[in-house]
Amino acid sequence: MNTKVNAASFSFTAPERNQGANIRADKFPSPYTAVEHTLEDHTFMTTVEKDFSGYHIFFLHGGGCVMEAVSFHADVVKKLADQGHRVTIFDYPLAPEHQFEKIQESVYNAYQELKKLYPQDLFAVYGDSSGGGLGLALLMRLRDEGCQTRPKKAVWVSPAVDLTMSNPEIQKYRSIDRSLNFEGSIAAGKAYIGDADPHDPRISPLYGNLEDLGEMLLFYGENELLRPDCELFAQKVEKSSGSKIQAFMGQNMYHDYLMMVSFPESVKAFETIQTFLKK
Repeated sequence: MNTKVNAASFSFTAPERNQGANIRADKFPSPYTAVEHTLEDHTFMTTVEKDFSGYHIFFLHGGGCVMEAVSFHADVVKKLADQGHRVTIFDYPLAPEHQFEKIQESVYNAYQELKKLYPQDLFAVYGDSSGGGLGLALLMRLRDEGCQTRPKKAVWVSPAVDLTMSNPEIQKYRSIDRSLNFEGSIAAGKAYIGDADPHDPRISPLYGNLEDLGEMLLFYGENELLRPDCELFAQKVEKSSGSKIQAFMGQNMYHDYLMMVSFPESVKAFETIQTFLKK
């Protein structure tokens, strides 16, 4: 696809790095308890809790797999911790320094390490935007390996399920999504994919086997760029045995709107998540 490179796409191909400053343990002061776990390749994950009584959420942040977690991701982590969940947000390797094989392997290894650190916990996955794609790739791999301790529930917020960006319906939303830029998404996808085929289900889960992935919540915005792909994804999951999905469209909302945790639509979404994740 021939696209014009603009400032947004450049920020995705030459992103700034701040060593994960927005999700370090010191960003979660009392009443939260936060512990950092150092992992391979200088990555880390921060586990945050407050009155833990629920699920342990493995949080995979968005940003096109090229940008680090932002302060809004920390706000979401706090919101989930307020609900009684233990939340671990992973500072995974990023493109363009690394491509999808390395990034996904790191996510897989981090989840395995997390299970060792917290062997009694019941896990769920939360992934927004590109983090949703990573989370789906993780669940598909764990299923294919016959893992008996894989997460049984997942929350997806505006998940990037098709990095081909070829759905013609997407064009209707290019001018109205205030959050996600089309050219920037193309540039981020190329940095993440490298020379691989974007139709590879590990890259674009929409083209993969979505059976036996457990229970899922899906949130997307009425005015967002990825709305057509999110709706196709929900339709495919509904036809897949062993997988269940509840889909919610935020009225007048755009891509990844739950990061604005005080928005009325976001408040409603977090109430839905709280009900969904009750044991």
